[in-house]
Amino acid sequence: MGEVLSAFELRALEAVILYQLGVEVRLEGASLNVRGVRSRRTSRLKQILLDGKPVITIRANDGFVVPKRDGWEFLARHSDDKRLPCVIVPGDVARFVAEGRTLFSKHVIKAEGEIYPGDEICIKSDNGEIVGSGKALLPGWEMGRIKRGKAVRTR
Repeated sequence: MGEVLSAFELRALEAVILYQLGVEVRLEGASLNVRGVRSRRTSRLKQILLDGKPVITIRANDGFVVPKRDGWEFLARHSDDKRLPCVIVPGDVARFVAEGRTLFSKHVIKAEGEIYPGDEICIKSDNGEIVGSGKALLPGWEMGRIKRGKAVRTR
């Protein structure tokens, strides 16, 4: 399933990840089975597969990446820099986030990395496990300080 990506496409994807998320990742590894799914109509990349599982979706309107939970785990394992844009939540809240519920600001323990409204971020439980991903609705420095309102719209 999916097709093998060229070295140019892998470098372009690495550049988008570096620009958008601020972490450097190497996708041109011999041990990585990175493939892509293209749009039939435009032939543009739609999804990135790792070992046959979709890990990253590419937005059609701007070309930015939207990592899934497995995609965030992949980025955490294979990035040189461990400063992924993440928020940390307590274990009891992590259960609801894993179900796809919205994360409210009062439940955020800490926001790591530079987070701005509209950024794609990962959500970690307080024991370090990645439990979800979503789009930031508040800047990182306000998450946890503001006791009312939504902080992250989860996917």
